[in-house]
Amino acid sequence: MNSEYRALIDTFGKGGSAAMWDAICSVFTEDAVFLETPFSTPDRGIAAIRAYWKDIPLYQAETDFSSGEIYAAGPWFATEFRCTFRRRRTGETGRCARGDLL
Repeated sequence: MNSEYRALIDTFGKGGSAAMWDAICSVFTEDAVFLETPFSTPDRGIAAIRAYWKDIPLYQAETDFSSGEIYAAGPWFATEFRCTFRRRRTGETGRCARGDLL
């Protein structure tokens, strides 16, 4: 099962690194819920998730994504990941790192 989870994470990461937002959206189901942060308003359903991700290339460039070991428990899994990017408007480097359950 870890190989299936790894494939999902790798697809998500490659999509972000190459600005291929359809690849990112391909890892979500039609009724998925996406939270940018724990305090964000949830994006519900693939249409809302696609709407969120489609604007990201307008604000971010030179994205680099890496992920760590996968930990699985039943149908749930978690992994730590790191993402860095350049903000298009300012040229500053941005980054995020999380260990989210997916």
